[in-house]
Amino acid sequence: MSSRVLILVSGILFSLQLCANHLPSNYNDPIHHEFDTESIKSRVLAMDCVVPPKYTTSVEGYLRGYLQRNRGKSERILGRLIKYFPIFDKYLEEHGMPADLKYLSVVESALVPTAISRVGAGGLWQFMPATGNEYDLKITRYVDDRFDPQKSTDAAMKHLAKQYKRFGKWELALAAYNSGAGRVNRAIRYSKSKNFWRLQRYLPKETRNYVPAFIAAKYLINYYKEHDIQPETPDFDVQLTETMKVYSYLAFTKIESITGLSRNTIKELNPAYKRGFIPTNSKGYDLVLPRRVISAMKDYLVSKRPDQPSENFPTEDEHLEYLTNTMKAPYTHALYSVTERDDIFKVAELFKCSPYHLMIWNQLPTSEITKGQELIIWYPQEIIRYRPFSGKRIETLPSIPLNTYSKEPHQKENAYREAIPSAVSYKYHRLRRYESLVDIVKKYPKSSLKEIMEMNGFSKKNKPVAGAIIKVLKL
Repeated sequence: MSSRVLILVSGILFSLQLCANHLPSNYNDPIHHEFDTESIKSRVLAMDCVVPPKYTTSVEGYLRGYLQRNRGKSERILGRLIKYFPIFDKYLEEHGMPADLKYLSVVESALVPTAISRVGAGGLWQFMPATGNEYDLKITRYVDDRFDPQKSTDAAMKHLAKQYKRFGKWELALAAYNSGAGRVNRAIRYSKSKNFWRLQRYLPKETRNYVPAFIAAKYLINYYKEHDIQPETPDFDVQLTETMKVYSYLAFTKIESITGLSRNTIKELNPAYKRGFIPTNSKGYDLVLPRRVISAMKDYLVSKRPDQPSENFPTEDEHLEYLTNTMKAPYTHALYSVTERDDIFKVAELFKCSPYHLMIWNQLPTSEITKGQELIIWYPQEIIRYRPFSGKRIETLPSIPLNTYSKEPHQKENAYREAIPSAVSYKYHRLRRYESLVDIVKKYPKSSLKEIMEMNGFSKKNKPVAGAIIKVLKL
């Protein structure tokens, strides 16, 4: 080997070593995260599950994926629980279905409401267009109900109930949900058994692994703390929301200007609308918004009614000035001391959140709470209105003693802040004609171009237009 080649090889090895020294110690290293097979197996077999759990090589493969190989994906899935599991619980209760069925959406879509499979199934519950139509999930140029968390969950419960009525076992109902009742019937006929583990070899490969994936999903959500996995929680604007009906055409750009929200947030909360607007519908479409701004949207729609004198409401420029001058850090928190009569469901109802909010905000290992225990409660600091006066303090908190945090460091708060995004103060700017985002960065140097694009959901395909409301960090 020539000296020139030796020098080149040495240089490459040095560069690789230098890169390695700057990587985190556990970067892409599944072995770094211990997988105690015996402990995990004993937990799996002890789980109270709608599908009698087994510990097979397929189950272990999915568990290794969640707990070792794809921990980042697991953290994102766990963060989405706070958005979608309250919806799932509502429809499971309405339809009298086992609570465990909510884990099916983890298998189907990883809790991504706009997920599309290679064969065209879409949404949290992965409906094919034809199956969706059977359950009144409409797909048009403007709206895809498969992406609507409420409508698709209602449809999924009906479809699952139909499969269970046909087969009488949830593991077979799940298999039929994935591959169709016909394939499951054939597998039963060929195997001469209704035992899933005996007939699975006669099913398509994806369906064979469906029940094992379901078992692994339940394990992840119930035991992630034992594996040092932290939920990657979304912004509070996505966590604390309300729903209203809209009957007339409403563009996302208008929602931006009235609420000060980014386009990205509006899209995330309303994934069923494909073209950036809600079309006219006499029966009404759902609009989901953060609790702190939904009153502003309702005010605005009232202002457009012909029976409302226009002088009672601000111009959009006046409203923008109001947003800019009154908006503080959107969310704040307090401590609530649990009483003897409380359980997690009563506390959640009291503060208009869900048990999942309380468990994730407080890093609770179970849903059990005890007298004297202090719980972190997050809520909007201001309620935004479409009126030219200073914003009101939130009116929805119950009139009970809330001990706010002192300025001294608090162990519980610090632990929570590792997993929950902190509140930030924003300013709003209306984009003028011929003004670019580079001009905005110069005017508000605390925000980088990348941050402005991410905060407002801008991209090459979604560029800001003159008149758009731009959110920036306050100086």
